[in-house]
Amino acid sequence: MLFGVKNGRTLLWGFRVKKYVIYHPQEAAMTKADIVNRVANATGVTKLETEILVDGFFKTISDMLAEGEHFEIRGFGTFKVKERKPRMARNPRTGEPVPLEIHWVPTFKPSRELRTLVNSRMKEKQANS
Repeated sequence: MLFGVKNGRTLLWGFRVKKYVIYHPQEAAMTKADIVNRVANATGVTKLETEILVDGFFKTISDMLAEGEHFEIRGFGTFKVKERKPRMARNPRTGEPVPLEIHWVPTFKPSRELRTLVNSRMKEKQANS
């Protein structure tokens, strides 16, 4: 991946396709500190207390997933762990077969309400552009 600034405006990321570089504008992702600031401002709770709550929330989700449990938040979505079966892959550089062992990956499935909300807001945003 390549990182750079184009026209001095926004951080861009891209990938190489043969000799060409394709850039995709991407806004800065929201960080945990941004979440803490928004929640603290919305609730009136101190940033320190909010950070402790946010850390605890993320740790709870991580611990539950590590134990193989699923975590559901109604109206938001479900975090689960899915099993990936063993298979043979190929090294893209050499073409050699590489055995991949069984492994588990965390997944997130958004709720219908969240999908509808995102879709409607993105349509509004596109219509206003």
